[in-house]
Amino acid sequence: MYSGFGQAVAVPAPGGNRRAGSPSRATPPQPRPSPPDVELAGFGNAPPRRRALGHTLVGAVGLTVLVLATLSAFTGGVGSAVAAVGSAFGRLRGPRPPPVSGPLPWADDEGFVTTAGTAFMHQCRPFYVSGFNAHDLLPKAMADVRTHRMVSGRSGRALIASMFANATRSYGLNTVRLFAGTTDPAHRVLDGKGTYANEDALVALDFILDTARASGLKVILSLLDNWKAGGGVDEVVDWSPTAPKRTHRRKKDGAGDFDGGALSASARAYEAARHALFFSDPGSRDIYRRWAGILLSRTNSLNGRRYGEDPTILAWNLLNEPRCETGVVPECAAALPAWVEEMAALVKAGTRSLVTIGEEGFFGGADPRNASNPGDWGPGTGQDFGRDHGLGGVDFATVHLWPDNWDKETGSWGVDWLDAHAAAAADLGKPVLLQEFGKALPASKTPGAWGRGVKGGRDPLFKGVYAWATAQLEGVNTSAVRTAPSPLAGAAFWRWDVGVYAGVKPTDYGVGDGDSSTFAIVSAAGARSAALTAALAPSRGEGCPAGCWVPVPASAGKAKGACVDSPATCGLDGDAALEASDRRAVVAAADAGVRVYGSRAACCRPGLGAFVNGCKGDVGVPMPA
Repeated sequence: MYSGFGQAVAVPAPGGNRRAGSPSRATPPQPRPSPPDVELAGFGNAPPRRRALGHTLVGAVGLTVLVLATLSAFTGGVGSAVAAVGSAFGRLRGPRPPPVSGPLPWADDEGFVTTAGTAFMHQCRPFYVSGFNAHDLLPKAMADVRTHRMVSGRSGRALIASMFANATRSYGLNTVRLFAGTTDPAHRVLDGKGTYANEDALVALDFILDTARASGLKVILSLLDNWKAGGGVDEVVDWSPTAPKRTHRRKKDGAGDFDGGALSASARAYEAARHALFFSDPGSRDIYRRWAGILLSRTNSLNGRRYGEDPTILAWNLLNEPRCETGVVPECAAALPAWVEEMAALVKAGTRSLVTIGEEGFFGGADPRNASNPGDWGPGTGQDFGRDHGLGGVDFATVHLWPDNWDKETGSWGVDWLDAHAAAAADLGKPVLLQEFGKALPASKTPGAWGRGVKGGRDPLFKGVYAWATAQLEGVNTSAVRTAPSPLAGAAFWRWDVGVYAGVKPTDYGVGDGDSSTFAIVSAAGARSAALTAALAPSRGEGCPAGCWVPVPASAGKAKGACVDSPATCGLDGDAALEASDRRAVVAAADAGVRVYGSRAACCRPGLGAFVNGCKGDVGVPMPA
């Protein structure tokens, strides 16, 4: 077991010993009064967190009508992907304004991330995600000094631009994951017809994508959220013209995710059965198809790129952490994978980016690896890691790690959970991304309590996770040195809670801008993965860069270095030393400081290339003030 992983000093979770079904707590921002179309209504400081709804056996009292309707919807089957594509792409708006964002010095190094066996590939060499989650960037990008008390008097967009620049240049991060829509009722992107009601929100998403591009970040977009009602699965079902009308008033969304543990058994059963309709109800599926079509066919108003053809987007999540409870609706076991298969085909038909589901990674009841699930409730979520990620339209697998929420705060469980998914992904022949992991901190925001929580709770967990991930990347496990690379494609922590609203402190799962010890751990892991990647010579296959560019450090007093083409470095001797299948040689090359790039653009990319500030003579896109 890796030091510190799962053995953090006990730190009370918000409100005491937080159970899997208890809500997160957060203090909402206090915005100034503003017109309804602009007011954020406090969004941006309430982290959606995970719920182990399968913990509780639920009754079926008072559910006859809803369950009959649910079963009827399931027997209708799932429409064909071909028909879905036509439905989604046939009702979209026309072209948007021409590009206003200029070319970048490293533009020829953008390229799509692809897969080759169990690896992500970018520009003919493995790509390893050093990432972070910031699910709420969209509403934060809409906040400005006219409507809110902002940090340093700067707009949300300016603060996000600084965040992205720091991500690549200070911390070596290369990927950000966020929600493509908002879960804030005051800032809807979707309306009841599945079309966009708020063009300002989509322009804000244009900004996020274009700024990520300028900073060198790849983006993972989740199309929809499973947890919050507003802008999520449950509201889509409420909008559907073919779903039965709601007969029970749903508990209002709180600071965290929907908390089924606070409801009666009959109310929990009602909500779970209604939630399950999302995966089978024709109207709900149609709303989802149209929403996916709107995003995939949208043209970015800042750079003229269609979202489906933008290499900035590494991947699309179909749904953040889908749940369809088999204990309430047994048909969920078939409905969830059928929905995944249909919608994966739909999204893949409209994009060159990768597609995955967004699951936490619970193993099904028939999978021998289900013993590594956090509890016997895992299969009851409707997920089945091997079955779902083995579907043809799914390019890679995901796994999430939530020791607090799943009552797995101590012991070696975390390593066992991750090892099981690495082995399962190898069996599937697909990469697996550790897409979320995090640690809850005390509810108290006093400096002393917060600092103890960071150093005694979060930092040990982060160290353990990154030690495990680095060992996978280096080809080392607890028992032997592997010759084949691990299927692990990287890791993304939850979550960078960038400060936007003045006076609002980070949430219990938020990594704040001032949490220097945590960012030091993140930065060290990012630097190591970047060194290992740069020590591997790019492939010489068809369509691959023909160069072998190496960095020449800046002279004394100069901020920027240079990159030169050095074929000898990637000659026969170099190729042998940097052969991908020999992980020990790659590790040795990285330790020796070997850095090679397939193009000048890759070598000179600020932060993610050889130099923090890029190469001499290059001028990047200026960041907004």
